[in-house]
Amino acid sequence: MSGARCDPAFSERVDVLMLRVFGNHKGVKMPHYIHQGVVRPNGYVAPSQSVTDPTVLRLRPADDALRLASQEVGNFEWWYFDIIDARKGYVVKLVAHLGTNPLRTKCYPTVAVAAMTPNCTTVLMQPFLPEDFQASRVTCDVQIKDAFHTWVECAGETQTYHLTVSLPTFKVNLRFRSLLEGWRPLAEGVPMQKGHKKAVFSWVVPLPRAEVVGAFTMDGVDYAFEEALGYHDHNYWQVDTRAKLFIDDVVSHWYWGRFLGREYTIVFMDTCFRTHRLRSCLLAKDGAILHSSNNVVHVWTEHAQADEAMHTTYPARIRIALTEEQCALDMTMTLQAKAVIDRRDLLEGVSPLMKWFIRRLIATPAYHGVLADATVRIAGEEIHGEALYESMCFRST
Repeated sequence: MSGARCDPAFSERVDVLMLRVFGNHKGVKMPHYIHQGVVRPNGYVAPSQSVTDPTVLRLRPADDALRLASQEVGNFEWWYFDIIDARKGYVVKLVAHLGTNPLRTKCYPTVAVAAMTPNCTTVLMQPFLPEDFQASRVTCDVQIKDAFHTWVECAGETQTYHLTVSLPTFKVNLRFRSLLEGWRPLAEGVPMQKGHKKAVFSWVVPLPRAEVVGAFTMDGVDYAFEEALGYHDHNYWQVDTRAKLFIDDVVSHWYWGRFLGREYTIVFMDTCFRTHRLRSCLLAKDGAILHSSNNVVHVWTEHAQADEAMHTTYPARIRIALTEEQCALDMTMTLQAKAVIDRRDLLEGVSPLMKWFIRRLIATPAYHGVLADATVRIAGEEIHGEALYESMCFRST
């Protein structure tokens, strides 16, 4: 992979030093906004503290590179992309995933695809061998055999992500051109500890908003994007190999969503730990970030919708709100589910008897990816469009 022999720590130190000494180097535009709410260990937030240092706010190339030290059991890392073409009625979600199975016996890569057109829907998950995964530790350059490859090219302030997927019944070739700077609400990541067990997790959004061009082929039929907007984020959870803290031991569930309107971009995340919540929010207009925060936005879920096939529920409506005291503008957004694009039983591969006990005594772990109708009220306007949100449930609170 490109840059595989570079030392990411050294590269990052040089990058930060150049920023502090020379300012805007390599044509990189520095952030000009304030981030409110600093994340502390275990996901607690100091909401009165703010970050103004652009070298801390700016997303670095290594933030979207491989972060896991190894494919250790307990680890997770994924690169997520989605696209909506409202004119054509196309919705596509693409994921390169490194993850641990429910029985905690192995960590391996997977390529996941969910695609919806007005005529059909396809959901695919293809597992691979650990040695099929390759990635740079310096920049985003991720490959899973010949099935998935994404890499980034930078030209001044603009980043272009290339993404190809090749599975037997689905192929895609896309370019994502950034329309908004990357976002790192959790800064360098969040150390987690429970007793002597430890882990670290992070979430960055290299592409909160991007113009997407390209096409995909599904079951032998070709589809071309015309007016598509896309999004890309990157998560990881890394356990301490000497004392592993597993993600579902501290995180009960999370909700995430994004809205890309004609002018406005909204991204939120609500991670629910056993005793507290971490809520991040980005609000941007016309390529400029207006609001960035942790534990300032309010998030509500409403109307649990039954999923009979999965023996569980997911929220049919999510509402978020910022007030004028917290933001330059009052903003509310309501996401009303209109279609489940993809779902996953997080106990897949577990024996029926063990699955019955877990569901009866602990929870029904499940993932739902939802296409929603969005209503945004901001600056005296009411804006309508489509959005995506997800519900990831590990266990009941």
